Amino acid sequence: MERRAYDGQLDFNSFPAAEYRYFDRVQNAGYRVRHEGYPKDFARQDISMAKRDYLNDLNTLQNNLRAHKQYTEARIRMGHLVSAIYKEHKPFEKLKLALEFVEVTVGEDGLARRNMSENYLEVQE
Repeated sequence: MERRAYDGQLDFNSFPAAEYRYFDRVQNAGYRVRHEGYPKDFARQDISMAKRDYLNDLNTLQNNLRAHKQYTEARIRMGHLVSAIYKEHKPFEKLKLALEFVEVTVGEDGLARRNMSENYLEVQE
């Protein structure tokens, strides 16, 4: 596909943004070599930089996707916890669920467990 883009024979209009940007830069380098006398060594460097930028874009997209997935899972868990809090009648169980909700909200694993441990409760009384 890179070769086809370089030769100006690849239709990448429907590609996602990162791929579009990469293939556009490859195509521009090929065009400059064919029509403007741009040195091939410079074109190779341009394509190499475009590839590096493309890989960085992919890495950023993957990180954003991972963060969005974690956020969505946390929101779903928070919804379940709120529902469970409303359904619960025992104050101690409500407290436990509320601490789990805070744990999910702030993203601090173990917050509920640490605060609900018998040793912690005994010291606080």
